Amino acid sequence: LFRSEEADVAELERLMAPALVRERGFLARTLRLDAAPAPDWLKARRADGTASIGTLTVGDTKARLEHVRLLWDTTLVRLVGVRLIGIDARVDQAAAAGDLEINLEGNTPHYHFDGRVQDMPYKGGKLDFEGTFEADGAGAQLLETAHAEGRLHGRSVAFAPDAEFRTVSACFEMQGGRWKLSSVEVAVGAEIYSGTGTSQADGRLVLDLARGGRQVRYSGPLFALAP
Repeated sequence: LFRSEEADVAELERLMAPALVRERGFLARTLRLDAAPAPDWLKARRADGTASIGTLTVGDTKARLEHVRLLWDTTLVRLVGVRLIGIDARVDQAAAAGDLEINLEGNTPHYHFDGRVQDMPYKGGKLDFEGTFEADGAGAQLLETAHAEGRLHGRSVAFAPDAEFRTVSACFEMQGGRWKLSSVEVAVGAEIYSGTGTSQADGRLVLDLARGGRQVRYSGPLFALAP
């Protein structure tokens, strides 16, 4: 059983570094040899317990980690029933729930999250995401290697000055911060438009939509969709 009133993700990552990252020598890195074998102490590690954190700091965001089950079997760590709830005004009670798996077989950890994020503030409205998220490494590497896919639903989104979306839904795929949207449906007033969307190098999200024979293009800053 682990309980903490306050914790910082960066500090937790530092404390967990011996298990998360295994350094290789120069020759091994140059020749791109296989991952270093897991040390004996990691192969012998097994645990089954629960964890909760009153205030978990993730960068500039603060959240509450509710009762979660921790299952550690050698190089595989599973957090079952993860529930993170935003507790600051910026997050506005957004919540994430699902299961997180951390594979420690390689030189750097592989993360796999299967679940959902609800009530994420976005352009005056809210977005819900459901799907999977994967990443490798630690720190900044997580953003560089991040991949996610699934479905999103939104409401009351002021996407651009000329685009007020009453509702929006789409399939999404994100790779390293670049987003692709398919099966997009947005409600503008009483009209429903469908199409696709793609993020641009300059940070904008471009939506190409159509209704009947009418085609429209909306463009606005991606911003809040960044991972």
